Amino acid sequence: MMVDCDPRTGKYMACCLIYRGDVTPKDVTVAVEKMKSKRTIQFVDWSPTGFKVGINHEKPAVVPDDSR
Repeated sequence: MMVDCDPRTGKYMACCLIYRGDVTPKDVTVAVEKMKSKRTIQFVDWSPTGFKVGINHEKPAVVPDDSR
């Protein structure tokens, strides 16, 4: 579903951050706290957390080109 919206005039329900590779949970927490402290992103009042974080410690894989 596509939505036409202007984030400067509304509020977000949530933000999903997906990390992959050499990332520690502390690094992720620092990044989220920086985003929260800037107050440039506004979330709806009924969603207290606003952030969903996923960490996969495996590095991204390269799939060889087998289109021949």
